[in-house]
Amino acid sequence: MASIPMNDINSEENHIQTFSFEQESNSDKLEWLKIFNELDKEKTGKIPKSDLQKRLYRRNYLNLRSHQLQTLINSVDQNRDEYIDLFEFCMLMAKAKNDYYRQALFYSSRFVLPPYQNKQKISYLHQYSLCPPPLFIVLICCINIGFFIFYDNQHLSGNPLILLAYPNHDVWRLFTYSLIHSSISHLINNLIILIVFGLPLELVHGSLRLGIIYIIGAIGGALLHFAYDPKYGLIGCSGAASAIMACHIANLFINWREMELKWFRLAFLILFTSSFVGISIYANITEPNHGISDMSHLGGAIAGLCMGVLLLKNLRVTNTERIIKWILFTLHMIFIVILFLNYMDVFSFQRHILKKDN
Repeated sequence: MASIPMNDINSEENHIQTFSFEQESNSDKLEWLKIFNELDKEKTGKIPKSDLQKRLYRRNYLNLRSHQLQTLINSVDQNRDEYIDLFEFCMLMAKAKNDYYRQALFYSSRFVLPPYQNKQKISYLHQYSLCPPPLFIVLICCINIGFFIFYDNQHLSGNPLILLAYPNHDVWRLFTYSLIHSSISHLINNLIILIVFGLPLELVHGSLRLGIIYIIGAIGGALLHFAYDPKYGLIGCSGAASAIMACHIANLFINWREMELKWFRLAFLILFTSSFVGISIYANITEPNHGISDMSHLGGAIAGLCMGVLLLKNLRVTNTERIIKWILFTLHMIFIVILFLNYMDVFSFQRHILKKDN
């Protein structure tokens, strides 16, 4: 099939009518025709599937990952000749437009420009979705409330879930401590943070990613607290909540170019973080035994920042970002392994800390 000259709009309109996509507008079909001609560099009227996949991925028209593009392209190759002609390409674009998971971002494919000329950014706001719903934040909040009701008015010292003071090698406590809270105000403060900071992330990045970061944040917070302050146990999901807050910094870093109101978001995070740190410093100065584990907050925040850069959706990945991701992941894994070996008493910071205090 020969490509259609772009200067003959009337002939394009006549030709495009032959496609059986009555539900699609003519303007859409014309745009698809322009995109096809742009991608058909050899001007043969058909494009090898492998080449089409690479070109669509490189230009990021549909913002799909490589394997997703491959699946979509294979689904429209009706004659199995390993080529995509204009008819099949229009089927591909219609399918990409109408499929839920691409509907909002389809409009970026209307601009047939090389990446360095494309002024139409992929919008971060377009990534928000209620389908699937943000189940993780709702579920973890309900679990925390349920455990608080169940253990209400019970003495915490005998609780099998809290993180005990040194010596303590119960691995499950590294996470289960985050399900127990000392008071209703303690619980509500953490739930507010989870809802305010967690829901917007989950609507974009999904429940699985956020759940992994939450768990790693809780564990990171427990390990750093145990290394720094082994005389005291630990309860509450503050470490996990700090990980969720730190994810917003990671999100800004990896999606800066696609982020709407980026400077406002950055200013808010700086103001909130500064206030949070300032209050902690003031509390430590005025009341050293205030009962709040700053190290659990710090450990969770470190985990959230490092794992957020690695796990959150990156709408446009650069080589620099790939390198930074794996550097942060490696450093964080070393950090976690050292703290875990300390927790298991393979070598122990606690012995030196406790001996010094005595």
